[in-house]
Amino acid sequence: MHDTDIALLKVFIAVVQSKSFSGAQAILNIAPSTISEHMTRLETRLGFRLCFRGRGGFRLTSQGKAVYESSQRLMAAIEMFNHETGELKNLLSGEFRLGLLGNTITDQNSPVRLALDAFNSREGDVTLRMEIGSPIELEQQLLDGRLHIGVGTFPVKISGLEYYSLYEEHEGLYCGEKHPLFSKQDLTLEDISQYDLAARGYMKAKDIELLGSKVATATVENVEAQAFLILTGKYIGILPNHYASPWVEKGELQRLLPDTISPCSSFEYVVRQSKISSYVVNAFIDDLLQAAQNIQH
Repeated sequence: MHDTDIALLKVFIAVVQSKSFSGAQAILNIAPSTISEHMTRLETRLGFRLCFRGRGGFRLTSQGKAVYESSQRLMAAIEMFNHETGELKNLLSGEFRLGLLGNTITDQNSPVRLALDAFNSREGDVTLRMEIGSPIELEQQLLDGRLHIGVGTFPVKISGLEYYSLYEEHEGLYCGEKHPLFSKQDLTLEDISQYDLAARGYMKAKDIELLGSKVATATVENVEAQAFLILTGKYIGILPNHYASPWVEKGELQRLLPDTISPCSSFEYVVRQSKISSYVVNAFIDDLLQAAQNIQH
C-alpha cells in the first residue's frame, strides 16, 4: 500500500467520524471541496462507492462500513508499529492523543500540566494532539480510537473502558451578586432548595441529591456555561472552587454554606480496554502518576 492510499484512508476515517465532509474540515484542516476530491479518488482506487451524501444526510454503504473497520485496524497497526520501533530505540515515536475535561487548567490539584512537562522532556519524536470535551465526548473518542487517554470526571462508567483514580477536584455552591442569597446570613439547606439550580448534565443527579432540589431548572454541558448562568443572578450551582475563584475575588460570586456544602469530584484517567500496551501511552501514564504523587506530597 502506498503512502497516498494511507492518506486517503485517513481522510475517509475523518469523514466517517465527523459524519460529513464539512465536519471533517476541522479535523483535517482542508477545504470540503478537497475532501470531496480525496473521497472520489479513494472510491475510484477501490472500485466501489463508500458512502452516500446529500439531502438525506451522510450514510455509509455496506462496503464503506467494511472499509472503515479495516482502515481503523490498519491505522492502529501502523501506530503500534511506530510506538514499538521507538521503544526498541528507547525513544518515543508516533502520535499521542490526549483528551481533557474542559476548564480544569486552573486546578492546582491537576497533575496534567506537570505530566506534560515531563512527557515533553523525554527523548523522541512524538506528535501530540489534545482535545477538550465533555465526559461523554471523551469516552466516545476513546472507544473509537481517536484518543489514547482521557482525563476527567466520569459519573457513568462505560463498558470497554478502564478507569483509574487520579485526584480530587474541590467544589462549592455559588450564587451571583444579584441573587437573593448573596450576603444573606444564617442560610440553611432548606433555604437553598427553594432556588433555581443550574447544573452540568453529567453532574445533575449528584447536585440535586446534595442540595435537596427537586429539579435542575437549567442544564448545561460544561463549567463555563454554568458559570455564565450563575453570574446572571438567577441560578445557584456547584462550581469547582478553582474556577470560581476569580469572580469570588471580584465580588461577583459568593460561596454558600461552605462548612456544609463542600463536595469533591473524583478525576480519573481512562483508557480503552486492550491487551496491547503502547510504549508512548505507558510513558505518559507514568509521568501522570508521578506528577499526581508529587502534588499530593
